[in-house]
Amino acid sequence: MKNIKLTVQYDGSKFYGWQKLNDLPSVQLEIEKAVTKMVHQPVKINGAGRTDKGVHAKGQVCNFIVDTDISANQFLMGVNHFTNDSIVIVKSEEVDLDFHARFSAKSKTYKYILCNKYYMEPWFNDYKGHRKYYLDFDLLLKCRDMLIGRHDFTSFVNDLEEDINPVRTIDEITIEKIDDDIVFTFKAESFLRNMVRILVGSMVDVARGRKSIDWLKNALENKDRQSAGITIEPCGLYLMNIEY
Repeated sequence: MKNIKLTVQYDGSKFYGWQKLNDLPSVQLEIEKAVTKMVHQPVKINGAGRTDKGVHAKGQVCNFIVDTDISANQFLMGVNHFTNDSIVIVKSEEVDLDFHARFSAKSKTYKYILCNKYYMEPWFNDYKGHRKYYLDFDLLLKCRDMLIGRHDFTSFVNDLEEDINPVRTIDEITIEKIDDDIVFTFKAESFLRNMVRILVGSMVDVARGRKSIDWLKNALENKDRQSAGITIEPCGLYLMNIEY
């Protein structure tokens, strides 16, 4: 038996997310189909993170256990051959049988790219969020300082399941202005569903002047989804890296 770990990049605009959803295009389904063609047996792929429809990845990780003589390097070439250009396997390696892409992860890093000018070039429509109004960068930094650390993020998650602990620790948040873009980077051991997108949407509301810093503080304390901001569009979100 072999446990194969793949590092994957994909264009999320071409899929209904990472996770299989009936017969709709998903990254997990495409990789499973490719591996199945190679090994001639059903294979279950474990993903490190369930990115939503429209969310991209530069460093997604998955693994699968299979009884085969095929080498890790052959899986690299074979999966790339059987998937289309919207998915690229950039690394393939054999790991210990107890490795699990999701449960073995120590931290994840997400990036959100937000174009902040009156108009955005149309070829970025699937790859950046867009806000044409002025955003106060100093207010964004104040929001960042408030959100770093260990908090109950109930207000910043959609569809919180009863058995999921909403307490998370955000280790790092960086916010940079790069030309006309504002780039948010979040690093934590794990994130809740839509958590990064809701955090960015809430911070943008403050930076725009529609909400106050106290409003964001109250959103953290109230533990109520209605207290926080919108879930910003998925197209600007990238799963950048997973550490083990």
